[in-house]
Amino acid sequence: MRVTKIIDEHTEQVNYFNMLNKHLALTKDLILAHAIPNGGLRNKVVAKKLKAEGVKSGVPDIFIPIPRNGFHGLYIEMKKTKGWSINQNQKFWLNYLNDKSYYAVVCKGAFEAYDVTMDYLSGDTDNAKRYLLDRSKFNKKDGLNRIYQQSAIDLGYCK
Repeated sequence: MRVTKIIDEHTEQVNYFNMLNKHLALTKDLILAHAIPNGGLRNKVVAKKLKAEGVKSGVPDIFIPIPRNGFHGLYIEMKKTKGWSINQNQKFWLNYLNDKSYYAVVCKGAFEAYDVTMDYLSGDTDNAKRYLLDRSKFNKKDGLNRIYQQSAIDLGYCK
């Protein structure tokens, strides 16, 4: 019997940035790619400080502020390749960012994120796998943060 170790999101993101760093020689703009450290377990004191600083639940993990093909930039919500899920706050942010002309996607692993990034940078956003929420199944009671609920209703993201 063969056992395959599932790589966590942290390792996938590290692998993704390692791939981007090797590609910097061809695309200097990739130096602008950066992580947004919103996730992770924290004690209550640190969590309060970060919330006061503006940290918000659901913000995607990675941002590349390079405009392409009518989009203002690329946001990536990084997931591990197997056993991943997405919460309602993440769905809200992805929809909102897409509505505001950003290219916001969920990527399963470093290789998919790298492929989407290269497609985006080449202007081939039709080929990149885009996550779009089925808004008819988005219900404000399904774990959506209270600060997002009214906006989600106003924007037609949920019932």
